[in-house]
Amino acid sequence: CIGAVRIWLEQHGCLGGGQAGPRYPSFMLTKEVTRLRDKDVRQRRRAVRKLFEDGDPSALPHFLPFLEDDDEWFVKRALLAIERWYNGNDPRIAESLASSEINERRLLAARIAPRLVSPGKILRGLCEDNDAKIRLAAWSNLIRCDLLAAREGLKNEDRAVRRLSASELIDSGKFSEEDVQTIASDSSSAVRRALIKRLGDNKGEDLYPDLPENLLEEVDGSVEDAS
Repeated sequence: CIGAVRIWLEQHGCLGGGQAGPRYPSFMLTKEVTRLRDKDVRQRRRAVRKLFEDGDPSALPHFLPFLEDDDEWFVKRALLAIERWYNGNDPRIAESLASSEINERRLLAARIAPRLVSPGKILRGLCEDNDAKIRLAAWSNLIRCDLLAAREGLKNEDRAVRRLSASELIDSGKFSEEDVQTIASDSSSAVRRALIKRLGDNKGEDLYPDLPENLLEEVDGSVEDAS
């Protein structure tokens, strides 16, 4: 992860050494950006605060070196800058975060991946993460990018993923009778509960004639029994 970030920084002229890539125009290199490299930590912190106040996304490349800083304060601000200003133009930033051993960085990768033109690969990788919070964030954004992924989620062994998938499918209004049957027969009452409100709102409308007429009562009853 650190190696990939360092390569990106060198190519964009944010680190010394090697052949620097294209820099931002001189008029973008404000006084505050210059102060980010000041030897005095107080000056660097003031510069960080001022850049956040200005809210200029073009400052993002100058925050990236802080990902390798020994001071956690600067590391946190670098991650915040990415979350606020990353536009997806350079996929290597998201890829580097997604491959990090640090949970916080992988979670950020799951959050910013939808800004990429093609976020599927990163999100699907994070859907298999060992950390439940990261896994759920990745599934959530994958489903929002590709609703068909919700049907995959309904078969996932993680109950939280199945519940999320059921809710997203139902809220989209693009669910099929087969989807309804799958959710209704789920082993988890939390997943089945996702059906109740939607079917209840449409009660009396013959939207799914092939479904048992008493499906809502059956699902509702099974949820109550499990409560």
